[in-house]
Amino acid sequence: MSNKFLSAVPSIRTIPGVDVFDYAIPEDVTVAVGDVIRVPFRKKELPALVVAMSETSPVAAKAHLLSRPDPLLSLGPVAAQLLFDASRRSFTSQPSVLLSWIRTIPKRAKTIPSGDQQIHAQEQSTPIRETRFRVDRWNDERGVLAEAKKSRGRVLILTPWHHRADELAARLGASVLHANVADGAAWKAVSTFASATDHILIATRIGAWLSAVADVVLVDEPENDDFKSDELSPRLDSRWLVAKAAQLRPRLSVIAFSTTNRLGVADTKQAPTINVALSREPWKRRWGSQIDLLSPSSVMQIEETLKKNGDAWILHPISGDRASLACRDCGWAAVCSFCSFRLSQNGRSILCKRCGRKGTAPDECGSCGGMDFSRGQPGAEHLAKQCATYFQSDRIRVIDPMEFDRLAHAKRTTDQEGACHAPLQIILTDISLLASGVEDIRRKERLLIAWRRVCASAVVLQAKFHAQGHEEALNDCADWLTTVGVSTVWETELRERRAFGYPPAVRLAKLLIDGSMDMAEAIKTELMGVLPQTWSVEGPYPVEYRSYTRVPRHIVHVKPPVTTSEPELIDALNPWKKRALIDLDPIAFFS
Repeated sequence: MSNKFLSAVPSIRTIPGVDVFDYAIPEDVTVAVGDVIRVPFRKKELPALVVAMSETSPVAAKAHLLSRPDPLLSLGPVAAQLLFDASRRSFTSQPSVLLSWIRTIPKRAKTIPSGDQQIHAQEQSTPIRETRFRVDRWNDERGVLAEAKKSRGRVLILTPWHHRADELAARLGASVLHANVADGAAWKAVSTFASATDHILIATRIGAWLSAVADVVLVDEPENDDFKSDELSPRLDSRWLVAKAAQLRPRLSVIAFSTTNRLGVADTKQAPTINVALSREPWKRRWGSQIDLLSPSSVMQIEETLKKNGDAWILHPISGDRASLACRDCGWAAVCSFCSFRLSQNGRSILCKRCGRKGTAPDECGSCGGMDFSRGQPGAEHLAKQCATYFQSDRIRVIDPMEFDRLAHAKRTTDQEGACHAPLQIILTDISLLASGVEDIRRKERLLIAWRRVCASAVVLQAKFHAQGHEEALNDCADWLTTVGVSTVWETELRERRAFGYPPAVRLAKLLIDGSMDMAEAIKTELMGVLPQTWSVEGPYPVEYRSYTRVPRHIVHVKPPVTTSEPELIDALNPWKKRALIDLDPIAFFS
């Protein structure tokens, strides 16, 4: 009996360019493009995605014969095309991308009878493609929950954080997929969703590729940068995966639920006005408060709330005891011996927030011998201890923005279930900290989005909101809550980005080169000699805070004309994918 051949992408990390492998199968065996099967690979048996079928193969004489390639799952041809496009855009091998998608498949995973599963979108005469700007994104009659309940077919909800995924899954009685889900449970969630006719799956960015088999995709918080992958994974944005899947599948419905439109992406006049009960208070020197970082007015508002049996949430984005371990006498600051980043303090422990290394705090200053390390800004742990001592109440929480988001949804659910709605006072210690302390050009953009998100949650919770901070930071924040205010800021930002040549006003690609400055300069010279003269190449710029045990890293920026298409840009940079990490996403420029 003659054989035919299939081309498969194994789920394993490989270098760019090592992508597809051919296998022989008997003539009477039926396998389709998009099927997930097991294949022998380097003395192992790995899951693989079938990406092509053919009658011949250039390696026919050496092709391994698969006698029974029973499918574990059928994802359809769109998944194979999405894998190819994702690999091409991220300059990563297809096997590496597939590994990030399906993770580990249990050895006892059941196969499906060939031909039993059909992947196709539900018939929809008018697919939905829109962004809904809502103050209450979840509980609104046109929000996430309402849309998920009325949708039919496979409904994929993408949200940026684990706790949001868990909360939505609990509210909808749905399955969940994120990095904390064990491999077996993750495979069950993927296989159940892909093979079902009616099913809801809540996922973080690791499940965005399932847009290839979904009927409806609901994107929660599409403006959030947490959708961006890091450099250890294929550098893909969930929003790009959803958009590409929508191009490949015209019947796919996509609805994004947002508080604030992304800069340069959506109509600036669609961001809703947020009517929060807001008061503002500029910082003052020596305002004589009993609690660090809280003004007497803030303390008074907390006391009044406690008298009414209400709750007080103090929003403070600095974790630990101190933002940095710094000497009060001479200003010396302890830095990480591995990556030279400033160390934060929590009790007797110290932590590097860049590389994650931990240690024990020194007994004295490394410069002057002093023992007072209170120069660093107080953290949440320090503030919580002071509040517990001063207020003597368990109705006060000192929380960071992530914990605030989790508690806000939990409290909203409790209130909806009929519990007594106690007064809630929210105190923000420093508005500028909502931007994560970054000093890059995106600072105002990050701050505006985070500020509106927090205020929207306060509206949903019917809470009073008191914001502290430097006068300059507080001046415009009330206007940012209005539709006109957002439009004004975004227009100004785009004008400034255009003047200085920054995304999203211009197209930009980033190349990260590991090695010496001379090596980076050589690659820059090669780029300038090959790329069109209308393109500019800038750099190389050294990456700061690299550990002494790691090779130096440099960044080169490539700026083509705005009219350059993405395929043209990919083709131009493809020759360097084995010598540099290449990122086409403007977000990465600021990360």
